[in-house]
Amino acid sequence: MEYDFEVKYRPGTQMRHVDAMSRNPPTNTSEEGKEILYLDKEDWILAGQLTDPKLQELHRILSQTAANNKEREVQSQYELKENRIYRKTKQGPRWVVPVGMRRQVVHASHDERGHFALEKTLNRIAANYWFPNMKHYVETYISCCIPCILRKHPSGKKEGYLYPIPKPTQPFQVLHMDHLGPFPKSTKGNLHVICAIDACTKFLFLKPVKSTKTLLVTHFLDELNVTYGRPKVIITDQGSSFTSKTFAEYCRNHFIRHNKVAVATPRANGQIERLNRSILAVLMTGVLEKDRWDQQIAKAQFAINNTVNSATGKTPSQMLLGYEPRYGTDIPLKEEVQQVTGRIEDLVKTRLETLERVAELQRRQKMIFDKKRKPARIYKAGDIVVIRKMEGSTGQSRKLIPPFSQPMIIKKVLGHDRYLVTDMPNSRRRGQRKAGYERCIAADRMRPWVKPGGVSEAEETDPEE
Repeated sequence: MEYDFEVKYRPGTQMRHVDAMSRNPPTNTSEEGKEILYLDKEDWILAGQLTDPKLQELHRILSQTAANNKEREVQSQYELKENRIYRKTKQGPRWVVPVGMRRQVVHASHDERGHFALEKTLNRIAANYWFPNMKHYVETYISCCIPCILRKHPSGKKEGYLYPIPKPTQPFQVLHMDHLGPFPKSTKGNLHVICAIDACTKFLFLKPVKSTKTLLVTHFLDELNVTYGRPKVIITDQGSSFTSKTFAEYCRNHFIRHNKVAVATPRANGQIERLNRSILAVLMTGVLEKDRWDQQIAKAQFAINNTVNSATGKTPSQMLLGYEPRYGTDIPLKEEVQQVTGRIEDLVKTRLETLERVAELQRRQKMIFDKKRKPARIYKAGDIVVIRKMEGSTGQSRKLIPPFSQPMIIKKVLGHDRYLVTDMPNSRRRGQRKAGYERCIAADRMRPWVKPGGVSEAEETDPEE
């Protein structure tokens, strides 16, 4: 059938008769009209109870005299009031929530009431309702709440214990490296300082550089190699100069194992991180012209290497060279007062004794650190997680910014509560990046994504029924 009509435009002022039909509220305010639009909470529960097969059987048992021990046990735990089933609890009778309404009850008490944690949400529900395995159900529901996963910081003790790095017995087996800066641009164009510290002797090497490019790092290592030999292990953070393919190839060609510490976990490279503060303190107190700070780097290196280290009880120069170098205007006075050569005759024995001292110090540090921590959650390859974002200084408030990232996937388990995390396959985030995200992350900076399986209705059965 064909229609023949013409469409005409009319302004709203000429369409009030039509608007009245679609926008005006109903004028019927009688009690009968209210009853049709309003559903009482008690009636909502009653409707659910009357349509739930298990509660129908429970209603039948409560409506008559008990015929056996099982029915008497049921009547001792439940009661019937105004045709509604209540659970008897120490706090008083509570409505029994049917299986099909439990998610709605929890949603109203959690999502619509501020996304509070388990205890407060459970207390709010328990004030009026009851259903079997309620605590487990609510806990599982909250663990699957996406706003809570992405926006709330975990409370209580942080995850993960301290894993001290065993100290080598010989110099230059293990080097810790990092960049310090940027500083004000010097007259020579330098902006950063490359720092390297020998894990055995605590001897420090510093070099001002113009940038953090990998090429400058490898040149710095070449300078050390021709004098002290190649290290077996280099420990760094995940700066771009250390994660580049060029640096990986350099380590591979020189048979060096490169250990990258987890993102935002300075304790994993604590030796160099702690010395960064000492270097800054020396430069700040010794530099008068901010564009000539790089001229004081050699003096800062000498000062730190000839200051007693709290862990070893000796200076790094003594640990490496076996003696304390002569330097400064107080040389005659020091030699007159000390009455000793200052030379360490048995350098190997001294290093072994120092190693024992450092090991004892590490044990004490671990004990103190672990008191404030709890065992880390164990993940496996393929698990979906979210990562705590780096809190950089942007000048804007971050209070309402979600602290966790989009979901990512664990690619590899690295040990010591560390995991290699990358973008999910075919995710939009991966498509927007030229190079996919792949970082070593500590367990205390991760949390699981939505619990596999979510809230299972199979877990809601009442063992007493």
